[in-house]
Amino acid sequence: MQNKRLKISVIKVGGSLLEEQQFLPWLKELSHFLKSETSVLVHGGGKEITALSARLGIKSHFIHGRRVTDPKMMEVVEMVLSGKVNPYIVSQLNLLGVRALGLSGRDREMVQAKAIPALGQVGKPNKIKSELIRSFLLQGLTPVFSSVAQDSLGKALNVNADEMAASIAQGLAADRLVLFTDVPGILDSKGKTISLITLDEGKKLIKEKIITGGMIPKCESAFEALKKGVKQIWILEGRLPLKKSKGTLIVKKFSNHFKQPFLEIK
Repeated sequence: MQNKRLKISVIKVGGSLLEEQQFLPWLKELSHFLKSETSVLVHGGGKEITALSARLGIKSHFIHGRRVTDPKMMEVVEMVLSGKVNPYIVSQLNLLGVRALGLSGRDREMVQAKAIPALGQVGKPNKIKSELIRSFLLQGLTPVFSSVAQDSLGKALNVNADEMAASIAQGLAADRLVLFTDVPGILDSKGKTISLITLDEGKKLIKEKIITGGMIPKCESAFEALKKGVKQIWILEGRLPLKKSKGTLIVKKFSNHFKQPFLEIK
């Protein structure tokens, strides 16, 4: 049973999209895809974390776009991601007919990470229990992960959702990784969306500082996933209906197989 070849998509939903008025209609549209494709979801929730921590009198600090996470902040992270955002997404998907299963990376140690000491309880995924995740998929379930992991000793770690999605995609040998965000993909020097780009071209744009800010970790996660065997990666704007979504398709190397500059999720 475990040797059955599944065509898998790993989809990351940015936490900022949850606050958009059209999130539920967008999720309904996504649910049609989830019911027809074997998929794993990973979500963030950065704005919700910042809002709750502010109400609790805990200041948010960031280094290179990553949230510095001390023990108090880690409590807020888990409270928001695993206790609020994850159940909300899962319940909405179940109402839409998706057999969604709410999880965090800490459950059954499915996602282990290595701590980044300078940032406190922040980590980068380094071990995925892919066979356990695959067993859920074989049952027709759609795992929905909050971006929380733990180290080898069981200590909770705050993980970048893009990196977690990319690591899960690598572990599952996924056919595609889709990163939904609040921007229309990778932009060129004139601010226009680049519809198709190769790994080498993307690295060059980072070096030339055309790709900047929060797009850098997204692209670096995508590039690593491509090198580890994920075939195609999309960075798509999640604020628009799926059929109108703008974005960038990233491939390892360009070939004539890609006749369209942008491959839309059907």
